[in-house]
Amino acid sequence: MLGQHDRVMCDEDGLICNQQNVANAERPYYSPTARLQVLIAPNTGHDLQLHETAPATGERILSWLSTLHLAAKQISSERAEKR
Repeated sequence: MLGQHDRVMCDEDGLICNQQNVANAERPYYSPTARLQVLIAPNTGHDLQLHETAPATGERILSWLSTLHLAAKQISSERAEKR
């Protein structure tokens, strides 16, 4: 997750902070099988949790974590059924 106006991670390298650009820049650092997801916090700078948008950013993070938890439960259930 990056802030839309994160000058530390994006503007310095000329990268515009949007989902597609960040995913393309990060993809080489992950396994081809990784399910890379990029979240961009709108109207936010580098320090996500100190920005005035922190409550909304926190909600997006919690929502994303919830989907990971549900996916992990599904995978675990499918593995158990195969045994």
